[in-house]
Amino acid sequence: MAKQLDETPPVPPRRTQEEAPEEGAPGWMTTFADMMSLLLCFFILLLSFSSMDVAKYEKVLGSLKYAFGVQRTPSDSEFASPPGVSQELSENLSADQKDILGLVLVLRKLVHQDVDVKDLAVVSSDRNGALLRVQAGAMFDPGSAALKPEAVKIIDKAVTILKERNFSVVIRGHTDSHIVHSAQFPSNWELSAARAAASARLVIERGAIDTNRIKAIGYADSRPLVPNSTEENRAFNRRVEFYFHKPNAEGVW
Repeated sequence: MAKQLDETPPVPPRRTQEEAPEEGAPGWMTTFADMMSLLLCFFILLLSFSSMDVAKYEKVLGSLKYAFGVQRTPSDSEFASPPGVSQELSENLSADQKDILGLVLVLRKLVHQDVDVKDLAVVSSDRNGALLRVQAGAMFDPGSAALKPEAVKIIDKAVTILKERNFSVVIRGHTDSHIVHSAQFPSNWELSAARAAASARLVIERGAIDTNRIKAIGYADSRPLVPNSTEENRAFNRRVEFYFHKPNAEGVW
């Protein structure tokens, strides 16, 4: 009988040392690195949005909230494309919007070149016009509707705008929530209306402005900018506003 062959498989040789790992990072590390890169780009993008030039956007949109100084008053030809606004974006504005944009630049120039006024007045705008907001204390004594002598500087800025540009103005009187009660002013309504009327009268007298271009309105404390919770807030709410708008604008009071 033939000798039976041993069919047992051969035993592989025993490793004498550990095999070296594969070169390069593991696969999960690549995915993790991609995710971190995307997050970094995302937060850089957020940071760039938060630090954008507000002044440029405010000039374009006619919105903003606080006054920014300008170095000079642009000429009429520059109003269509003021500094910081691209020509393409400026061309998308209507004729009235371009006029409002130019008015905002002029108002800011008038305010910021006067050291006695620049800390008391704020210029802002919306789609229908431009607003010059003045602290009431700069124009009137407490509880009074008699204009102070220094109020003439503010009135003259409104006169300049009305004489040089085709705008009308609504002069708005505002008070805080402190109730006024006197023989002359039984309530805040009479006081705010009297202050608006006194301002309007001086604008007409100093500029010989057509009365059809001017309106005076008293709002009392019905339109506070901030809660009347502190004396500082109440002082902020006591104000006189000169709202310049195109003659054909509706619902601007």
